[in-house]
Amino acid sequence: MVVRTGLRSTMGSMLQQIVAPLHDLGMSHDPFIPDMCRFFGFSLLLQVLLFVVGMSRGWRHAQSTTELVQRALDTAIAAIPVGTSTVIIGALGACTQKLRLKGIDVLDPTKLKAAADVSVVCFDKTGTLTGSVPELHGMLPVEEGQFLGMQCMAMRWPNRLKQAAAVCNSLTLINKSQVVGDAADKQAFKAVEARFVERNLVSLPLRLRSGRPASLTKLQVLKRFEFESCLMRSGVVAVDSDEDPDTALLFVRGAPTKVEQLIKGGVLPADYHQVLVEYAAQNFRLLALAVGELRHVTSEKLAHMTQQDAEAMAGRMDMLGLLVLSNHLHPSSKETITALQDKGGVRTMMVTGDYHHTAIAVARGVGMVPQGGQLVIIQAKSEKQVLPRMPSRFPSTLRASRNPARPYQPGPTSSCCSPQRAASPSLVSFSEQAKPSPEGRQGPSCERPQSSSTEGQPSLSCERQQSLSCEGQQMLSFEGQQRERRHRVYDGLTFMVDSGNDLQDWDPHHALTNIAQGAAQCCVTGPAFEHMLQQADASVVEIVMTNVAVFSRMRSQQKGQVMDLLGSRGLFQHTEGQERHIPGLGKTCMYCGDGINDLAALASADVGMAVGSSHASAAASISDRHSSVAGVVTVLREARSSHVIKLAVIKYMVVYELLLSVAVNILLFIDGSRFSVVQRSTLDFVAISLGVVASLRPAAAELVPARPPQQISSCKNFVLLLESVAISVAFHCGCLAVLYHEPWFSGSTSGNEQNPVLSAVWPVSLAQILTPAYSFSVDVGAFCQRSSRPEILLNAAYCIFSFLCALIGPSWFDAANVFKFYHFKFSYSYKVDLVGWCFLVLFLTILPVTRRLWDRYEQRLTRVSPISA
Repeated sequence: MVVRTGLRSTMGSMLQQIVAPLHDLGMSHDPFIPDMCRFFGFSLLLQVLLFVVGMSRGWRHAQSTTELVQRALDTAIAAIPVGTSTVIIGALGACTQKLRLKGIDVLDPTKLKAAADVSVVCFDKTGTLTGSVPELHGMLPVEEGQFLGMQCMAMRWPNRLKQAAAVCNSLTLINKSQVVGDAADKQAFKAVEARFVERNLVSLPLRLRSGRPASLTKLQVLKRFEFESCLMRSGVVAVDSDEDPDTALLFVRGAPTKVEQLIKGGVLPADYHQVLVEYAAQNFRLLALAVGELRHVTSEKLAHMTQQDAEAMAGRMDMLGLLVLSNHLHPSSKETITALQDKGGVRTMMVTGDYHHTAIAVARGVGMVPQGGQLVIIQAKSEKQVLPRMPSRFPSTLRASRNPARPYQPGPTSSCCSPQRAASPSLVSFSEQAKPSPEGRQGPSCERPQSSSTEGQPSLSCERQQSLSCEGQQMLSFEGQQRERRHRVYDGLTFMVDSGNDLQDWDPHHALTNIAQGAAQCCVTGPAFEHMLQQADASVVEIVMTNVAVFSRMRSQQKGQVMDLLGSRGLFQHTEGQERHIPGLGKTCMYCGDGINDLAALASADVGMAVGSSHASAAASISDRHSSVAGVVTVLREARSSHVIKLAVIKYMVVYELLLSVAVNILLFIDGSRFSVVQRSTLDFVAISLGVVASLRPAAAELVPARPPQQISSCKNFVLLLESVAISVAFHCGCLAVLYHEPWFSGSTSGNEQNPVLSAVWPVSLAQILTPAYSFSVDVGAFCQRSSRPEILLNAAYCIFSFLCALIGPSWFDAANVFKFYHFKFSYSYKVDLVGWCFLVLFLTILPVTRRLWDRYEQRLTRVSPISA
């Protein structure tokens, strides 16, 4: 596993740190660290400016050099809150614990930040979207080149088919009594009434043609060929005890399209491909069974023989039938896909090794592909088969036949459901542009305006007409010198459109135009994907990756390549003796899988999630103990909530330190006084209490289309910091102006005991904690639930406390004379309270308006940026 994932698995990272501990540290390449440093740098700049203003007059007061140096160090330290590292670790730990309580283990907590920004989620099919245990539905036997009806009872199967079901499987005998292996293989093994005599000796009853009772026969297994993803089939060599001992039987089981290539000289049913399409469209999994004979093969020769050698030696092989397995969708799959696409604004894809018709049926069943929507199937010409008709009703072969001798008759198909070319988007050249439609999807084409003008109207120049036709459109251009390379790519590919009812060949030019414009999704098979990557022109790959919905017949390595192309890493490869790099789409990808063949994709994706207790967790960063994909939504909700809370808490601490610095430097500017330890600790206690309780908000119940911001050092946050400082300065100046106009005010005492200036600044600093608290609630509002009861009660107590401090004075609770505040008269407290309410209304008005205007500005930039790009 470690080697196959290129040391990018969990165990591979452990080995890397052992061999080269300083080679790759997880946090060293995290862009959040320099981003946070830029935010702290801006905060330090504001702190320095406030300190300079305070020192412009504060140096006149009796300040010792030691105290001035101490104040300067306090200013530098306040710019970087000391609890930053605790907040980051605490947010990751809290999110990890919440997921663990829900049956999801976070193996790499640093991936939670990437999970908060996931925009594409890719799924494996078998064991992920569908059940992990397929069930035996029945068998479609083949006799004399014709399909018999669906046989659900094994007693009607031909003898050779029974023998294949008994030995050509994944079952193994251990401890002389326990049989382990695939559940469907166990069902077929039990259906033919087979049993293990020894580890490599199987006995089963076979019916005789003369009508006599069934006789017991034994099959000695000589060699097993395990399943290989490159061959997409497995095999076994066995000897029948009732037949010639010099003749061995080679049974092969695998993908129907691969086993079909082995039927050399044998008879293949004429409706073979039609049956494959019908059953695949109904989400059935098909495995083909074939048999051949190996004459005069010795055990020594067989020991060094590969499966290809055995198949070549057998020569002529006969098709025995199709094993039909039902693999139903998991009940939570459709609900999960709907939540991701409709509520979370996340693109979903399927990357599987199964037959493309089965994958498309599952994709339509879960909602990845809309029912009736156009889906372009891109295949390599080497795998193109006879163009079958899609079934218009449930396949007739799903019914058990009462007459086994009656050949299979395919059900009638409707001819009225074929897609009309008139309704499809018109054909445009790749040098033209795709115009976005008002609904957000790109329209069918962009035609140039006619050069001729009507009478009485001025004619536009060709250059002006072309600029008007291209304004506001997305660029989709291929240079003229690349046409020869593009046709070379076309030569190896076939394009068909599947509208859910019929299949029809499409022109490659027409198909790619619709894919690039978003008018149709596409399904790409593994051989076609490999053919695209082998070409010098990678433009077709770039077009396909923008709107692909299904990848089928993909090998493990190809799944990893898909993740690289979707992400920001891109794909590095050697083509025609030259190195090249195909840039990725720059998306944050998440892959969900459950098998060994998913290791490369799990390691290559930004976030790899193993579903169920499987070996896939070796390369995954998150492991879900449940065998369903419902945990994907849970992970995204918790990761987004944890990330926004982390950013909001950091901003909360920075804003609080800035507001406190405003108060400290105002005191330095006026009389050189400073808060005592008790006075400062009280402010810190209130701020920490509000922040801790607010950070305990649970994640939102549903996903939202918006994704949390990944940067904290944005212009929006910088403007909000400046606004907070400006409002704070104005608030302090207003309260001090009221104090200086009081007739009883005789000046400051230049100390922290019974100082009227300090006693006036302290309640203002207490009331201004509402500024970062309100900003925190707005930042996390979309991704977290509403305020909990403890948070509401604590905020209410804080508001009452601040109101009493401003109305009566801070000395109302200072019975023990601990804070040593000045006892104000009621007339002053009344005026300060009025000023505080005015600034509170001003703050609650300006801050939301600023946020709303800035959000509109960013949305405008988002709409303009793709066009300029």
